Amino acid sequence: MEENLNTGVEDNETENKETQEQETKTFTQADFDREISKMYDKFEKKFSKRAEEAQKLASMNAEEKAKYEFEQRVKELEKKEKEWTLKENKYEAGKILGEKGLPVAFADFIVAQDAETMMANIKLFDTEFKKAVSKEVQARIGGNIPKGGTADTPAMTKEKFKTLSLTEQQELYKSDKDLYMELAQ
Repeated sequence: MEENLNTGVEDNETENKETQEQETKTFTQADFDREISKMYDKFEKKFSKRAEEAQKLASMNAEEKAKYEFEQRVKELEKKEKEWTLKENKYEAGKILGEKGLPVAFADFIVAQDAETMMANIKLFDTEFKKAVSKEVQARIGGNIPKGGTADTPAMTKEKFKTLSLTEQQELYKSDKDLYMELAQ
């Protein structure tokens, strides 16, 4: 019985090794060199900016440093305020879309920095989305949707059928084949 358990474990280990070997990617030296140089360029760019800023700060006097740091903080706060405004507007856009019965997933495409632009985007999206849905429904149905019932139209009799022109009879045949067959007899 112990032998059966051990072979099951060995089989699982063999399968794991095979899947690991299949998932392993192979790179040529050129691919490897290209990836390394990309990472190096990214690293160099990031730290050269920091080094330049540190050098800039070192050459400033105390008053200039304070002014520079204040400006940097103001820029950071403005950036965070923009991000907050966008998040808030995205939430509002999702709420409005939900109220109008439109897909909330489109809020990312409608959101804007100010409320007026966002509302204009929502109105435009609403009309265009409804047009597109209507067009697709029309295409799938293959014609116009009836506007009302047939309660107001008088029933077709054999006498009325005989007075119809051939084109009108053909139209009746296309629209209601059973009625046509009944009246044609």
